[in-house]
Amino acid sequence: MTELFQSIESASPDQPVAAGCRLFLLRGMIYAGLGRADDARSDYEIAIAEAKEFGERPSLWRLHAAMARLFEAQGNTSEAEAQRALGRQVVSDLAADVPEAELRAAFVREAERRLSGAPISVTPGS
Repeated sequence: MTELFQSIESASPDQPVAAGCRLFLLRGMIYAGLGRADDARSDYEIAIAEAKEFGERPSLWRLHAAMARLFEAQGNTSEAEAQRALGRQVVSDLAADVPEAELRAAFVREAERRLSGAPISVTPGS
């Protein structure tokens, strides 16, 4: 959670959409941790819509990962997998823009680890 707070604090004033998406991700994760699944889902859905509208892809794949975890916790594995697939597509699109093969592979590996259940970070580049 500390990393989430730090990433929000470090968002520059010219990145209000990124900061907003990170705040909704953070609040959704808090709600999920408190067992308030409906509130978590609402926050994730709002942030996903904003991220899509404004092209905030670094937040978008993390939001899909968080939504997948929420569905998984509710026993809805088909929806969880659908969210993971959406997240993987965003990761693939982001990775295509990374010219260095080693860096690209490291990013994809870490994103896949997080999409598969490892802790989610909202910090760009991680």
